[in-house]
Amino acid sequence: MRLSKRHYLILLGPTLLILFAMLAFPTAYVFSISLRDYKLTDPTAGNPFVGLENYKTLLSDPEFFSALWRSVLFTVGSVALTFVVGMAIALLLNRRDIRGTGLTRTAILVPLILTPLVIGATYRFMLDRDNGIINEFLALVGLQRIPFLADPAWAMTSVILVDVWQWTPFAVLVLLAGLESLPVEPFEAARMDGASRWGEFWYITLPLLAPVIAVVLLIRTMDAFREFDKIFIMTGGGPGIATQTLPIFLYRSGFQDFDMGFSAATGVVMLIIVTVVSSFYVRRIHSAGE
Repeated sequence: MRLSKRHYLILLGPTLLILFAMLAFPTAYVFSISLRDYKLTDPTAGNPFVGLENYKTLLSDPEFFSALWRSVLFTVGSVALTFVVGMAIALLLNRRDIRGTGLTRTAILVPLILTPLVIGATYRFMLDRDNGIINEFLALVGLQRIPFLADPAWAMTSVILVDVWQWTPFAVLVLLAGLESLPVEPFEAARMDGASRWGEFWYITLPLLAPVIAVVLLIRTMDAFREFDKIFIMTGGGPGIATQTLPIFLYRSGFQDFDMGFSAATGVVMLIIVTVVSSFYVRRIHSAGE
C-alpha cells in the first residue's frame, strides 16, 4: 500500500513538532536578545530595547568583516581540500585490484571518531615550535623550526589542515558509498568506445555523483563555517586576530566583552549566511537529482 503525503505528515508530525520546538525557541530567544542592549557588566540597566542598533554596530565594525573573511577563507580552504583528498582516497578504495582496502576503510575512521577538543589539544602540542614532535623532526633532519601556531602566515594554514585531517574520512565514506552505487553500464560503454580513465571520471563519474558531492559539500560547508572548538584550543583566534573567525569573534564579544546583544546579533547574521548558502546547495541537489 502506497502512503500519501498526508499519511507521511501524520507519521512525521510528532517528530517535526519536537524538532520545531527545540529549534524555534532558542532561535527566537537569541533574536530577541539581539534587539536589546544586553550587557552582563551592567545588570541594573534592564536590557532596554534598542531595535536594530546592534546590527548597525556590527555591520559598521571592520573587525566583523575581517572575521567574516577569515571564516570564508577557512571554509573554502577546508572544504576544497577535504573534497579533493576525500575523492582521491575514495577512488583508490573503490578499485578492486588494490589489496588491504578493508583494513584501510577501518583505519581511516579514527580521526572522525575523535572529539574536536582532543584533536585541537593534540595538534597544539604537536605543532609547538619548541617541543612539538613535528618541529623536533624538522630539527632532526637539519631544517629550521616553524612557528606553526605563533606565526600569522602559518596559523590559518595549520588549523585548516587539521580540520581537513579530521573530516576527510567523512568525505571518503560518503563518496565511496556513492561510487559503489553507480551503474556499471555507462562505464562499460565508455571503455568499448575507447574512453580514457580521466574521460570516464570527468564525463561519467562526476555527473552521476553530483547529488552525493553536493551533500558532502553542504554538510562540510555548514560545519566548517561554524568551526570553533579546534581553532579556539589551538590558537584562541591568534596570533593577534590571524585566526579569528566569526565563531571566535562571537565568543569574544559575548564572553570576554560581555556584550550579549552584540554577540546575539553576530549569531543571527551567521545563521542568515548559513541558511543562504545551504539553500543554494539544496537547490543544486534537487537539480542534480532530476
